[in-house]
Amino acid sequence: MTLGDHKIKVAVVLPELGGGGAQRTFLNVLNHLDRELFDPILVLYRPAGSFRSLLKSDVKIVTLDSVRTLWSIIPLARWIRSESPDVVMSTLLHINVATVISGILSRKGVPVVVRESNNLTAAGRPLRTLSGMAVRWAYRRAETVIALSKGVRRDVIDRYSLKEDRVRMIYNPIDLEAIQSLSMEKADPLPGWTDDSNQHRIIAVGRLVPQKGFELLIEAVSQLDAPWRLLIIGEGIEDYNLKALAKNLGISKHVIMPGFIANPFPYIAMADLFVLSSRWEGFGHVIPEAMACGTPVLATRCPSGPDEIIEEGIDGQLCEPGSSNSLTSNIECLLKSPDIRDRMANTAKVSVQRFSAGEVIRQYEILFKELSSDS
Repeated sequence: MTLGDHKIKVAVVLPELGGGGAQRTFLNVLNHLDRELFDPILVLYRPAGSFRSLLKSDVKIVTLDSVRTLWSIIPLARWIRSESPDVVMSTLLHINVATVISGILSRKGVPVVVRESNNLTAAGRPLRTLSGMAVRWAYRRAETVIALSKGVRRDVIDRYSLKEDRVRMIYNPIDLEAIQSLSMEKADPLPGWTDDSNQHRIIAVGRLVPQKGFELLIEAVSQLDAPWRLLIIGEGIEDYNLKALAKNLGISKHVIMPGFIANPFPYIAMADLFVLSSRWEGFGHVIPEAMACGTPVLATRCPSGPDEIIEEGIDGQLCEPGSSNSLTSNIECLLKSPDIRDRMANTAKVSVQRFSAGEVIRQYEILFKELSSDS
């Protein structure tokens, strides 16, 4: 099914070929769209970034050669006017605002889809600021807002007073086969982790920022009775503070913080427990990734996402956010119960399939067909 006699041209707008999970999600969308039906186009503000190797070679790349978001509005509007894509989609707050403006300035009536990846109210982002009001203005004028979890969808609707039918929930697409393959690669030696099988291995992955609650996790493991090692993979502004906390608690030798690791999945696969200690999330992308590695997961029941991914006690465990005591008791219980951990991990390998790239991308394809036929 195509629009008229041509494929549906889907243009995804990103600042560059790098960044975080939101950008990688959009590259996943471009890579997995059905080439019989869709013509994927990536529009970049600038050609920088390290994700080019993740993008399939048949995705057309357009570069606007703009250094700043504001300077990209007119070039993007001109490109939309000259190329007439059937759908334009963007993510990230400031990029979303700029893309909506470009769509209006192009005067082509092309439907613009914006994606919200965070629970902004839970994150404490103020609404009554210039930035907050600009986002509200843009989201009310976008054809569709995609929220990556039910919690984010509810927050977007309430926060910006949007109509229910203008906001669609689509989970993050996870390339499960790729993750499982990567998890079987040989892990590089990591002192205290790969060379010590007599300790319970606990792992966490994410940016070292207050949102992720890693200081709560470090405080929690310091109270454990069983022998343990904690591996935190990631980098960020809290690196020094977290290492100082571990030192003050006298557990520096047990807390391993190697920074960024390109392939964290072999380390996740060898862990006894994966822990997400976040205060808030948009979705919690690392949870299904850990599930795909066959590792049991404990996550906080924070807004939003973990309680939509995990069925408590079935394919994972949930605990209260913002509490090191809750983390301690749940970690201790799971470490003492290998049968429960194995059962949850085995069940998770099945339940995580609903987040597979193929399943999720079909939802994007349905949306793009609907918008193309309406425009």
